[in-house]
Amino acid sequence: MSGIDADFLDGERPPDAKKAEAWWAKERGRFDPATAWQMGVRISPTPTTTELDARPLDIRRDLFLRARAHEQKLDPGFDVERSVSFTRAR
Repeated sequence: MSGIDADFLDGERPPDAKKAEAWWAKERGRFDPATAWQMGVRISPTPTTTELDARPLDIRRDLFLRARAHEQKLDPGFDVERSVSFTRAR
């Protein structure tokens, strides 16, 4: 390995595709395809502020954009950009 290659080596190996396929084959029945899932947790069709605040910022953004794209109403108190540390401190 050249010195340049070593500079970009982060020590993480890519996910094992065969293990992922085996896991999904075994666990597929747990996940209803008509339901939204994030981080292995079922998300209700109209997520509450409490439900959204419990997620990291990138997940909250994803759920917010999904709800807006489907013209779902969100709790008026929900602030997608609220600090994660603030929401966890409650």
